[in-house]
Amino acid sequence: MPKVRRNRTRLHTQAAATPHISERAFAAQDNQVQKLADASESDGPGALNSSKKDKRKQRHDNWLSKLHTAHQEMRKSKKKDTSLNMTMFNEALPKVEANKKGQEQKPTSQEKLGKKRVATKKGRKNTALQEIVRFQNILKHPDFQQNPLQTIQQHVANTVETRTTNEEQS
Repeated sequence: MPKVRRNRTRLHTQAAATPHISERAFAAQDNQVQKLADASESDGPGALNSSKKDKRKQRHDNWLSKLHTAHQEMRKSKKKDTSLNMTMFNEALPKVEANKKGQEQKPTSQEKLGKKRVATKKGRKNTALQEIVRFQNILKHPDFQQNPLQTIQQHVANTVETRTTNEEQS
């Protein structure tokens, strides 16, 4: 059995006519129905007729207010942390000064001799070349060629003597 075809029209078919609410059989009477406030009249965040853009802006504003309060709390805690009680420093100051006067800090021999490390490859290469030249000059020195051990002992003794005199002067 073939399918029933209906004739096409340009307009859609009309909806079935519905009776007015007051004409319905089981409809409540107007005096028994509680009137609700329109959502468009209220300015609350849940307004039904507000646009998507307005809702998004409202959400963003709510988020910014939460963020602002969190930042304020962080600032308050930082201020508490950074505030100093100067009375504690005033109490500790005489003890520190007494320790400083009693103990003169002399630089150790390691600090005096310690040269800074050369940071670059080129600098290390130059330092190595200087050391090679210095070592070759030592090997060519006539005193070292005659008696190497005696020369080294004399050098160590002179170095120790100069360091002790420098420490006494400073």
